[in-house]
Amino acid sequence: MHLGKCNPMAAIVLLSLAAPAAAQYYVPYYVPDFAGMNDAQKSEWACRRGNPTHPSEVTASTSRASALMQAYFETVRTDQVPLPLFIANDKTRWTAKGTSLGGKNLAAIKDPFAVAGNTLEPKPLKFVRSGDGSTALGQWQVRDAAGAPVGTYQALLRFKKTWLFSSIELIEAGAWADPVVQYCHVPGDVLGYRLAEGKSAVAEAQRRLTPARQAEAAARASADKARAAAEAAPDNAGKQAAAKQAAEKLRQAADVANGYQSQYDTQRAILDKAEAEQKALEDQRSAGRAAPAAQP
Repeated sequence: MHLGKCNPMAAIVLLSLAAPAAAQYYVPYYVPDFAGMNDAQKSEWACRRGNPTHPSEVTASTSRASALMQAYFETVRTDQVPLPLFIANDKTRWTAKGTSLGGKNLAAIKDPFAVAGNTLEPKPLKFVRSGDGSTALGQWQVRDAAGAPVGTYQALLRFKKTWLFSSIELIEAGAWADPVVQYCHVPGDVLGYRLAEGKSAVAEAQRRLTPARQAEAAARASADKARAAAEAAPDNAGKQAAAKQAAEKLRQAADVANGYQSQYDTQRAILDKAEAEQKALEDQRSAGRAAPAAQP
């Protein structure tokens, strides 16, 4: 099954669960049909699941990114122009406490963190490379002469023959900073993929559960009617057999419905977890809490 370029969530493989033929049902799982996927589609699937790039690539990227951040810190501290360290396009941004600069205006950067007495931690608080390998996101802390945290640089870097800054945001100590977590193409997108996939899975599970419960209710009504008829005529072999047959059909229908219920509950729990993570992140943003990584 082909994922396509932008929609790996469409890869739904229907897996048959072991059950009697009359009670067999199918449960949707969001797993790729690797036999029908090319290498690019397999990589995209893994990327959207939040799989990181190879550790050796992350290590090398971390070292180069930290060197670039140190070069930036020294450049702006000595009032030199940091333009060569940034990607040369209009989307490049430098942000600090309401000030946002881009393009050639980056030459006017006046960095309040890069002053005499302050030092930049050589290693990032947190660093990840995108699943597609094209960008990286990290946080580097700045401390004053007494060792107290002044603030954190949150930088997005893009690889253009070499690593360059796409954006730098200055976050004062104690201020909110989105956590640096593994992403695929843009920061924060893995949670979005999980939410989209989860909603699709729940909808599919519900679509299968509803008629299964309806069939169970119909089988129960038939079983109740057959049982009543058998009880009214205990010596009637035909009605006794019909009652047993109806009871068996009810058991099979209940097995099918319960199987779909279990799958629905599983998919609902997965979606609930993703939605809870999203809500917690939104609540933290609204409250302006500092990200754990930005604390001393």
